[in-house]
Amino acid sequence: LFGAKAVCSSGTDADCRPTPAARQWIDQANSDMAGGRCEGLAVVSQRIREGRDQASALQPGATHTLDLQKDATNVAASIGRWWATQDYPEVDAATAAARNKAPDVVATEVATAIAEKAGVTIGIYFTEGGHALTPIAVAWDGGDSYKIVVYDSNFPEKLQALDISRKSHTWSYPNA
Repeated sequence: LFGAKAVCSSGTDADCRPTPAARQWIDQANSDMAGGRCEGLAVVSQRIREGRDQASALQPGATHTLDLQKDATNVAASIGRWWATQDYPEVDAATAAARNKAPDVVATEVATAIAEKAGVTIGIYFTEGGHALTPIAVAWDGGDSYKIVVYDSNFPEKLQALDISRKSHTWSYPNA
């Protein structure tokens, strides 16, 4: 994420000995990831869907996200790397700004991002925490409702839908 020069007190990539500050950051990130890797899974699946990454580059023989084994070395590294980017100031600022938008505004922005292959994910937040989803498509009924079709890494073999009401400015998701 940061490059060997910024992280290693000695060595390089494979034999890097992290500085104390880098070691502290690594330990904290690993501790935080123990609570779930959904953001990394959402980003990796979106990158594969958009053609930015290939499943076969992460795991030989894989052609789709469902083929990937999360414990395979390159797969786990990619999930961890993309999970960690949610703490970048630029990403954190964008997330904070999105939390202050009405759900229907988010739906239209997600639709644009999908069309432009901008690498968008959706974070849903609730009392017990949060969860990251990969949006696939946005449908509008011409009236009050939007449906954002999502890939949810907790339910990898079935597409789900996030329902948004323009009238009440609310969202609902069956798994939240």
